[in-house]
Amino acid sequence: MWSIVKGNSTTKSTVHLIDTEDQLASMKLSDNDDPKTHLIELKSHFQLMLQCWDNLLSMGSTLSDSRFNTILMTSLPASYRPALQTITAAEQTNIALSSSSRQMKSDDLVTLFIEEAEHRVINNEQTKNAELALAAQAKRSGRSHKSQGKKTNSKDLEVSCNNCKKTGHVDADCYTEGGGNEGQAPWQKNQVGEKD
Repeated sequence: MWSIVKGNSTTKSTVHLIDTEDQLASMKLSDNDDPKTHLIELKSHFQLMLQCWDNLLSMGSTLSDSRFNTILMTSLPASYRPALQTITAAEQTNIALSSSSRQMKSDDLVTLFIEEAEHRVINNEQTKNAELALAAQAKRSGRSHKSQGKKTNSKDLEVSCNNCKKTGHVDADCYTEGGGNEGQAPWQKNQVGEKD
């Protein structure tokens, strides 16, 4: 069966080859805000492109490695522009230094872009973890600040209450009349209990 399919595809007309090459050249990968989803889509995109290129070669196409590399690079979203510039600059430097015109293989190029996408996933996870750690730290420091009671530090002395005009707290934390915690001071609670 495969021989029949392969034989049928190798006898395709030049117009069919041109159409297939155009289809390959028009393949574009859209960007995705979620790095994990983007990595999966990128791998699938490259697999499809490599399969299409392999089919073209089996049909007698003369699409070169260099041209296919260009198609691969142009199929990527704009967010890959810095990686593209780095890769092409490194390739040009390598060609200049080794005095050979040997260009990067398509498989190597695909591997580099997949590594870039994997690096984005790792960076995203690290950023999320750092944000969670900062939020947890802020929450802990907020609790410990409240539990310190009367203890003050230099930051506490910088704030002042507009309600009672004293420093070390703000209106929302003020125990005096008109403050956010009016009547809730420990000594005021005892006085309320004594009146009952």
